[in-house]
Amino acid sequence: MFELQKKGKRNFHNLTNRTLGRVNAIPHISKSRVAIHNILNDSSLPMDGEKNAARYRTRGVKKPTKADSIAQPFGGAILTSSDKIGREEPDGQDQNASLTSMTTFTKSPTKKGLSIEVEGENLFSSSDYPGGFRWTQTIDTNAPLGGTTTPYVDPRPNDDSKPFYWTDAEHASSPSTFKDKPWRPVPASGTTWWTATLALNGVDDAKKKVTAFDAMSYGFTLDSSGTVTLVEPTSVSLTGHQSVLSSEFSSWTFS
Repeated sequence: MFELQKKGKRNFHNLTNRTLGRVNAIPHISKSRVAIHNILNDSSLPMDGEKNAARYRTRGVKKPTKADSIAQPFGGAILTSSDKIGREEPDGQDQNASLTSMTTFTKSPTKKGLSIEVEGENLFSSSDYPGGFRWTQTIDTNAPLGGTTTPYVDPRPNDDSKPFYWTDAEHASSPSTFKDKPWRPVPASGTTWWTATLALNGVDDAKKKVTAFDAMSYGFTLDSSGTVTLVEPTSVSLTGHQSVLSSEFSSWTFS
């Protein structure tokens, strides 16, 4: 049983002020014990091992309405190549949605789009994700490549048997940076819109398991005058993105 000395700390050391049969305690020590007890029992405080993982939690917000989402007739030439950049000059892959740059991109006076770079931050190794962290990207557009039904997994056609944006070799060359330069021909009329969902995933190749940690939506519109308008990156729900991935890679699990 504790009894606080009402006479204060100075008088505590005077034996005549102590009460027999009771344990005496200095007030500020008792308060410290209470504070320590509260900290140790506060389950809301993150432990050291949880700090890095906590910043990767995806914020489930409503997907923004994409600019000019009304389907327009596509008057440009049919493209046969993929939206994916890096087949000739692989530039690596990103592990966290931290935007480095996003600008308009002009391939030629009649072919325009955007250039984007996203850098990975606070990456870590984990036995839960022996395949590391890799990007998946899906595209929704009114000008799909080669007659492909939209939305679809990027790249299309795929250049390996996995659902990721970069191949294993491309990923290994620079695993912390994502780059893309999607473009479309200037439409003869109407407006072309192109929207991507880019997601960060922890990967277990052996189990074919892909666990999403973060996602962002971005894109552009291109009108018949050749004007490109950027759709700035926004945090986005993963529901639609994972549904597209599952439809094309049914042997993999996306969560």
